[in-house]
Amino acid sequence: MSLLIFLLAINLFKLFISPYFPLIGDEGYYWLWGLHPDLNYVDHPPMAGYLYWLIGQLFGPSELAIRSAAIVLVLLISGVIYLTAKELAGRPAAKIAVITFNLLPLFFGGGLFLVPHTIFFFFNALTLYFLVRLDKSRNPFYWYPVGLFCGLTLLSDFYIIFVLFGLALYLLLNKENRFWLKTKELYLGAIAAALVASPMLYWNIIHNFPSLSYHSNRPTPDIFGNLLFNIVFQSLMYTPIIFGAAYSRVWAFLSGKEHNLFNALTSGVFLPFAIFGSLTQLGAHWPSATYLPSIIETAKIKRWAFNTLLFFALLVNGLAFVYYIFLYPLPAGSYELNKKLPSYLASLKFSAGQTYYFSNNLGLGGLVAFHGRVPITLTKGRHPQYDLWGQPQLKKGDNVIYFILDETPLKEKLKPLFSQVLVEPERRIFGKDADIPNKTEILICRGFRGGILP
Repeated sequence: MSLLIFLLAINLFKLFISPYFPLIGDEGYYWLWGLHPDLNYVDHPPMAGYLYWLIGQLFGPSELAIRSAAIVLVLLISGVIYLTAKELAGRPAAKIAVITFNLLPLFFGGGLFLVPHTIFFFFNALTLYFLVRLDKSRNPFYWYPVGLFCGLTLLSDFYIIFVLFGLALYLLLNKENRFWLKTKELYLGAIAAALVASPMLYWNIIHNFPSLSYHSNRPTPDIFGNLLFNIVFQSLMYTPIIFGAAYSRVWAFLSGKEHNLFNALTSGVFLPFAIFGSLTQLGAHWPSATYLPSIIETAKIKRWAFNTLLFFALLVNGLAFVYYIFLYPLPAGSYELNKKLPSYLASLKFSAGQTYYFSNNLGLGGLVAFHGRVPITLTKGRHPQYDLWGQPQLKKGDNVIYFILDETPLKEKLKPLFSQVLVEPERRIFGKDADIPNKTEILICRGFRGGILP
């Protein structure tokens, strides 16, 4: 099968099924980033916010535009992977690498969603492409594009730090490459990366590094349980073959058998995440850079292993799509709920005061803002990014529409603060993550009396 036909078929399929995958809470949250352009955000660097801002400027709040952008981004990554694999081993190997990448569950299904990880993976793939060109040609000029794309990767997600750790291992432990440490181009490339990423660093400095404190609060004590979960989850998302290939690269590097570029980069990401993976349950996308070298060199694995990889990937993808399209439990009329949300909110009439919109969950709040076309906030202390955006100052007589996800006690806490608190009896918001349709309640709070909103 021609690679172009394969890519055309798989991407048309994604477009066809995209209406069955409404925005997830994270995407709603990143949509809010696009409404608040900034040099950085608490959770991630700003590149996702810029992309959502651009989509909003061009298309407005369009789910199709967001899904299409995610699909195009995966297609662009496919192109970079093709060029890299072709540089190393020719066209046949490049085709195998692209097919593997597109069928891995994390990118086949997960690639439908426009999240920072996919943007990070794109710029990381470009960084790796120029590192391969550098490694093959020994032309110091390539340190400049390496530096540029390192900076852009850092503006996409913080995990480029571990890729740079792997690059440092490569330069320090491989005697043949230590001469680069004496070249001006390496340091000029590093300066270029620092300049590109400097706005993000400046933002963290003036805000006392909230990103660092936010991400340091994740550890959980179950070491064995965390490791087991992470091994199983990553094996599902990348297939056991790619997971095993990455592990073998780390072993080859640590044992001193082969300190090549791909083994060093894999180890630089794998080892820190192996430590973190004993402390907390990782998102499958967090260590994605670990697996990029093994994806690019899929053609090197044996035929039986490649066939096993394809079978496993198709099985996981098939089961996931059958569940989310046909078996996911949904309230009646779910796919129409979000379209009706603006008219529902407009239909709520209040005799006096201003009306404000609150949520207790960052993702739910983003979805309400996207679908309902209303400004929304979280009460102070629920999420540091919302705290930075600020809150309206409620006056006596004002009204609040409060969207709550799985926090029933909140109703009782709100009752003393308002003259009346009503519960909307019907479902009004739809999503296929966090059980949003079934666990969301809408509280109509009339006549603010005073106090602090919980």
